[in-house]
Amino acid sequence: MKMKLSFSMLILSFVLMACTSHPIIFPEPLKPGETFVGGAWAVENIVPQLIYRRGLTESLDFGARVGFPPVHGSGIDGTLKLMERENNIHSLNVGVTYAEQSNLSISYINSKKKLKKGSNRYKYFGLRYLYIPYGYWGSSTRFGAFWGRNYNKNWGYEFGYFHDFASETRSKTEVSPIPISFEPYTGLSIKVFFGQFIN
Repeated sequence: MKMKLSFSMLILSFVLMACTSHPIIFPEPLKPGETFVGGAWAVENIVPQLIYRRGLTESLDFGARVGFPPVHGSGIDGTLKLMERENNIHSLNVGVTYAEQSNLSISYINSKKKLKKGSNRYKYFGLRYLYIPYGYWGSSTRFGAFWGRNYNKNWGYEFGYFHDFASETRSKTEVSPIPISFEPYTGLSIKVFFGQFIN
């Protein structure tokens, strides 16, 4: 009984203390008139999200996310295509997130597109800067890299690590068994998304 109660409390703690969230980035912005709707789940956000993206111009799209409840990882972002050379696409994403640790993120993405079995497949690498103005223990800055794959813009996955530089100055007495913002390993990011295009 005690073990079940402890496990339940641990799960509840994870949900209540979901750290932060990052935009669901497409390696290539959607075309004008294209609209994508779907869902996403990320380790760092704990709860699932609804995602929406729409192409605005040939090189710019807009995205929105809504968490469950909305205070867990809702946000907006935009991706701008900077340059395209053959099958290599360079893009910049800027996003804001509303969560327990609301943040501003700026991401650079270098992706490679390959046509296989009639669909576009992307593999990409990126660098991301995050600024959290009001975290659990004050403001913090994170920086790191991420890698992912995207299959015909219908589903994909991403792995990353974003180091919390403020964690280096915190006292060891602040470290908790519950993985929240001041634990170095909470810089890990794992996410998956899926969905479809609608007219």
